[in-house]
Amino acid sequence: MRRLFALAVIVLGLAAVGCMSVPTGLHVYETNSGCTSDGVCPWGDSGYRQFYYAPTREIVVVVGQPLKVWAHEACHAHQHQAILDETGREPVGLTLAEWQTTDEGVAYAAAIAGWPRPDWYAIANNYSLLEDFAEACGRYLVQDPRFPSDPARDVFFEARDFR
Repeated sequence: MRRLFALAVIVLGLAAVGCMSVPTGLHVYETNSGCTSDGVCPWGDSGYRQFYYAPTREIVVVVGQPLKVWAHEACHAHQHQAILDETGREPVGLTLAEWQTTDEGVAYAAAIAGWPRPDWYAIANNYSLLEDFAEACGRYLVQDPRFPSDPARDVFFEARDFR
């Protein structure tokens, strides 16, 4: 329950100051099943238990996960909003891949071009710009000293207005 409150404070605080927008109606669901609150298990038995589900605007996280996981998924919600802001329509499919073609996605790709991948990159076994952004964004939001920062990502997040 404290993690949910902490995540709500992070997301609401960022939205209130105009730093990071998320879709209207965003809600979070803590579960043991890896399924949405209405029982949809979009990834089946693939092992995904934490995810942002764009069709219902829902962050789904297994009980007991650290705040960084919640923040990572909140960053996916932000990517959803970036797609809405630029295209005026819901993203196609479940992956939010369209974010990579938004102004923000292009700017992020340019900001990290040529920088070595950080040590934490090894944990992202399915690399994509989408996941790289969410991981860097989540770590930046939490500012957890257990997770080393990465200069390329820090510069991007400090300079980005997320609008």
